[in-house]
Amino acid sequence: MEKFSGVKKVVLENASTVTRERCRAWIGEIAGPRIWAGNERWLGIAAERSGLSFRKVKSLYYGEITDKEHPAVKALQETAVRYEAQNLADQVDALARRVRDLGLAEGIDPHARKRRAT
Repeated sequence: MEKFSGVKKVVLENASTVTRERCRAWIGEIAGPRIWAGNERWLGIAAERSGLSFRKVKSLYYGEITDKEHPAVKALQETAVRYEAQNLADQVDALARRVRDLGLAEGIDPHARKRRAT
């Protein structure tokens, strides 16, 4: 019986570590790089942008909330997905502008214009 409880404890610790690491990654996605902000301000930015309280974001960051089904975990994940989608859309727009500015919008091959001219 003692061994089983030890195994169960290890499994629970691993599950909470995975949730904590995911939450930390999502907080980073939402709040952006922590270049100038201290940890509390950085968590505050994530709280403001996600609509969660500072205390909940702090609890997620430090692994105090371990349930994957907790509403705060789901809200944080949804916000991170929105921010990631917006970042990807911005990158696609920037790439499209760059392609258009280089005159490559006619086709994918960058040497096609040179071949047609000769």
